[in-house]
Amino acid sequence: MQDYQEKYIDNLKEISGLSVFNKGFDKDFASWMKDREDSRRKIGELREENNRLLSEGLFPALDSIHEASPEDIKDLERFAAVLMDWTTNLDPGVYVVIHDALLRLYRQRKDRKNMIKELYMLGMGLYYVRRNTEGVDSDIRDKLAFRNEMVFSEAASYLRYYDDLEDSETRSYVVRALHNLSLCTRDLKRRIAFNARAMKVMKDEHYRQLAPDLPWERYVQASHQQMSINRNRLAENKLSQEEIALVLDSCYEVFKPASEGDEKNVRWIWPYYDMEYNCGYVDLETTIERLEQLIDSAPYDQYDIPGFYANVQLVAMYSIFMDNNPQLQTDENRIRFLERATRKMLKALVTCPADKFTDNFFFMVDVCLSNYRETAVSIPYKDIAETIMRRFSGSLYIKARKTGDLLQLLCSELYERDKSFFDDIPFISHIGDDVLKKETLLRYAQECGFFSDFGSIKMNIQRIMDSRKLFEDEEEFYQLHVRSGYGDLSRNKSTHDYADIALGHHKWYDGTDGYPGDYVRIESPYRQMTDAAKLASDLLSRWNGDMDSLAKDVISGSRREYSPMVASCLLDKGLCREIEKILGGDDSVYYKEIYDEINK
Repeated sequence: MQDYQEKYIDNLKEISGLSVFNKGFDKDFASWMKDREDSRRKIGELREENNRLLSEGLFPALDSIHEASPEDIKDLERFAAVLMDWTTNLDPGVYVVIHDALLRLYRQRKDRKNMIKELYMLGMGLYYVRRNTEGVDSDIRDKLAFRNEMVFSEAASYLRYYDDLEDSETRSYVVRALHNLSLCTRDLKRRIAFNARAMKVMKDEHYRQLAPDLPWERYVQASHQQMSINRNRLAENKLSQEEIALVLDSCYEVFKPASEGDEKNVRWIWPYYDMEYNCGYVDLETTIERLEQLIDSAPYDQYDIPGFYANVQLVAMYSIFMDNNPQLQTDENRIRFLERATRKMLKALVTCPADKFTDNFFFMVDVCLSNYRETAVSIPYKDIAETIMRRFSGSLYIKARKTGDLLQLLCSELYERDKSFFDDIPFISHIGDDVLKKETLLRYAQECGFFSDFGSIKMNIQRIMDSRKLFEDEEEFYQLHVRSGYGDLSRNKSTHDYADIALGHHKWYDGTDGYPGDYVRIESPYRQMTDAAKLASDLLSRWNGDMDSLAKDVISGSRREYSPMVASCLLDKGLCREIEKILGGDDSVYYKEIYDEINK
């Protein structure tokens, strides 16, 4: 690789290490705090250098790629391969940019072999970039998924020229792209159709004989696994008998072998049990007992894929069973098991050594946040979310705490001006005692500020923002954090009242700008808190060291972007000085909370 490429990779690895808060706890707090400050300063320097390396090295190389030598192109391919290796995945965004440019190059050259390869590589990059938004409904995500499908579709379309392709490797990209089409759509019938077509090709002797060195049986098994995922949606009653049979046949192929023999694979034995339950072969009691046995099968410190599957994914599944079956919530044995399993899940996550913070580990953190369902008798989702944020997203935690403090300060001022200002909030309006009402409001304001950007924790966007400037399409993609946060917070009772704030705090007061487009302010009973949260969030992001000029800018745009009532708080010079203390003050109190959490 070229010097700028090696330096960029070295910087990414160093930033990744510096960003980890979960180390150095053999020191006292003052020494640890100094390490964190030094790390934050170093991350800023490395980020600036990375921006320069891309601007002076990569982007000019991509602009002149049609003049690149074969060795230059090989360097770009090697660079991209390290950026997305499916273990560390240092920078999939740059990986996509590189393979997009290489695809354009080979289109211009009419180089069919390399076009097919680049279509597949680009498709995998696009899949990874959008993977952290599974379950988020948005035009932005749908647009990316559509592009992903078109890229894989174009690669798969070369199946018609399969006989004429140059080698087995090129043929493999065509077949694998055909298989991966099912990853690009949430439409159940289309997913099954894509899987069925891919499996038919993979079993066809004609295609096998032309590329006998390809791992065909592994491809077929992977297609069965992908098809079997559709079992979770059979209850939607959208499928024909033939389609249901295709899904169940794949389930049998994948899960039946996993249920037999001495070495049982927990990742496939549970889906087999789940299938038996959904098809009515076994009852709820048997299924719950099986699930408990699988969860208990792994010690908390089994920090590999099967271990995290048992300790995290299956615990989240157990909570969903409890949530969907109220009769389980009165069973003392189930209640105790869920509490014990949840504590084991958190212990598995929080004790994981920093050197095992792989892509799979952070995916399991996402699984915990996305799939865990609190019940009336379980550990609250709020507690789980706060613990995970403190442990694994220190930068976001500090930002969240500062936002909460700012919002609390603004709400205190607003309440003193008008004690009925927040009375649209259901649990605020009925409180008659002024002291209790204000205490309740300010506690709620602190929590709303804390959870306002909660959705960004799953998107892994902070790692990119620490490493370089976001690309234009990534800026658009980042907007999905409001929907991601809203979805997770709204599903659980302990966080439900923060969900509207997470959704709407980037939307303009008059609705003409900001995001998301379908957030309608007037329809939310939490709109006054959301108005204040927007200002708190923007004060933090726009802070430039000059509170007076910042206040002036906010007030001048208050009639459109900000609630006039909220923005007018900045006319109070005393309040501005208090805001200034938070924005430019000492963050050690927030760091101490992280230190104490991890040291306890």
